[in-house]
Amino acid sequence: MNRFPNQNNWSVAHGKDFFADLVRTQNMSFEKPGFAQVAPNPTVIYTDGDNSGFGDPLAIVPIASVYYVVTNDEVFSFSPTTNSVTNLTTTSMPSLGVTTDAVSYQAQLHVSGGTTAKYWDGDSWENAISGLSSSAPHPMCVVEQLNHLAIGNGRTVLTYDTSYSLQTTLTLPSEYIVTGLQWRQNYVYIFTRNIYGRNAKMFVWTGTGTTAQSAYDVGCDWIYSGCEFLSSIVIVVSSGQILRFNGGGFDELGAFPVYYSSIPWTSDATTSSLRGRILPRGMVSDGQVLLMNVDGEVNVANAGYSSGYLHDQPSGVWCLDPDVGLYHLAGFPMTKYRTLTIDSLSNNAFAFSEGHEAETGDAVYASESTGLTGITERGTYFAIKVSETTLKLALTPEDALLGNAITLGGSVSGDTLSFYTNDSVGAISGSRNSGMECGPIAIFSQSEINPWIGNRFFFGGVSIDESGADSNFFASLGIGSGVGSFVTTPVESSSVTETWNKLTSFVKNLKLSSDKVIFKYRAQEDRTSPTLPAEITWTSPTTFTVDSTAYDFRRVAVDDEITLISGAGAGHYRKVSAIDTTSTTYEITISEAVPGISSIGGELSTVVTENWKEIATLTNTTTTIPSDFSSDTISGAEGKWVQFKVEVRGKVALRSLNIINTQKKQNG
Repeated sequence: MNRFPNQNNWSVAHGKDFFADLVRTQNMSFEKPGFAQVAPNPTVIYTDGDNSGFGDPLAIVPIASVYYVVTNDEVFSFSPTTNSVTNLTTTSMPSLGVTTDAVSYQAQLHVSGGTTAKYWDGDSWENAISGLSSSAPHPMCVVEQLNHLAIGNGRTVLTYDTSYSLQTTLTLPSEYIVTGLQWRQNYVYIFTRNIYGRNAKMFVWTGTGTTAQSAYDVGCDWIYSGCEFLSSIVIVVSSGQILRFNGGGFDELGAFPVYYSSIPWTSDATTSSLRGRILPRGMVSDGQVLLMNVDGEVNVANAGYSSGYLHDQPSGVWCLDPDVGLYHLAGFPMTKYRTLTIDSLSNNAFAFSEGHEAETGDAVYASESTGLTGITERGTYFAIKVSETTLKLALTPEDALLGNAITLGGSVSGDTLSFYTNDSVGAISGSRNSGMECGPIAIFSQSEINPWIGNRFFFGGVSIDESGADSNFFASLGIGSGVGSFVTTPVESSSVTETWNKLTSFVKNLKLSSDKVIFKYRAQEDRTSPTLPAEITWTSPTTFTVDSTAYDFRRVAVDDEITLISGAGAGHYRKVSAIDTTSTTYEITISEAVPGISSIGGELSTVVTENWKEIATLTNTTTTIPSDFSSDTISGAEGKWVQFKVEVRGKVALRSLNIINTQKKQNG
């Protein structure tokens, strides 16, 4: 019998078969020791649909109780207390672009533009620094022991005092351009890109004098980002490695799957349009774990695609936990939460003119409730589903499952409730029309944030919507139900071939009607990687069309799995149940409807396929699980090895998987 995890806690090593329990994850959390649990669905707080000036997010800066979101077009402030976003005036605003950075200095937001850096005094933009080069990025940091503001400018780093008088100019060799700055314990750590494609260096500087005290080679051309972590500086470089500075060089903490391949992960972006696979504000320490907002696509030029997709390197927020490994935590969402006006209140139940899409136990936000009693405005509650258009509220998820509704009163007059959406649970790749861009990430700096708004951190980025257009977003991890998956390391036969008969599992929190655990396996190698994604057009919630020459569908078979990696339904998985190849455009039928697809279709998605075959599906209504234990027979799993994939929907957690096998043919 083989058991996952092999020890008390799960271990993850993307791209490294046989080195851990799991070799791939998507939207999973291992925060609770011993459990593999689906991560919550991200909550989208603001998008460019709310304001066309909300461009590509580049930095999220907390100052006091406000979070400033700096984009390449305009700047916004977010108040968690009121769940409101305000567009700051554009009058005298610095000229923003993809090379913009932002920091808090003297308790005010400072933003670098094309040739200037300015600060926001609460009412207007004020001049701080001028004369910067428009052909270079301008990362910033505060040199705390000197109380100076440092700013990168090509191959130089400039420092300014509190009156914005130039103090020092550090000059690097001509082959380097400054891509990021980080202060720690009286030193400035300078991250660079080698503009000739040779090895970049991390320079260490005291903040005074015209030359750096030391420099350290990173073995590739670009340091994408860096931050303080585990009492040192940690960087991510273009080879895919995560490196920790040890005082005399670097130790590897982990690596993305691209590092173990021969595929490039760097970019040919010019220095004036500098955006790597992780932004300068795209990684942050969260206690004992490191969070990174990652563009996982790789460079594959073929059939009109500018990039390719690695199945074990999805884009999104990744977490490096030294006790677990490196795993994927959240995809890039595109759809903002829904706010519905309450039509009526009767017998403690709210009625709406349209479907609320909430299941029992889902979180609900009282966005406006001035005329009601029993609930508090901007409070978080939990749904008790009565019908598609009617629900009651409970104080806790447990109360919701037990049907313990809140006693409601008062009158309904324009009151509203807000709900999570599930049509997209996070895109994990871009498209050939407009690649997905990574964005910033920032840990909560205050504890009183409403849990419905978010959990742990805010992040932003650019996704692809159902029309194929860019969708810029500002989001948090949320507390809603999610969809995730993990893949085990291959289980090798102890003889020539073997039959794997049974899979047993210990499952927790299979409570809601929408909760599912779907077990899958394969005993044959899949298609080559990286994959060139196929662009599809939906004709109904269960059918779509695709060009017959699309790479992913040349060898696709019934019962294969498709993964929606961007566009409509991003983050969901479905099984292929039929393929119509009577014309040059295939029509594919899937086993289950995808949320957010209309009955007439027309929405766009990007998909990849794999040869996973379903074993069984666990739900709270179709499966009885005594003592959280389940057992399922595997049909047809016979060969030299077998590998398992588990898809998880809801807030479900798995404690272990066990594979029972019998020998079929011995050596000799």
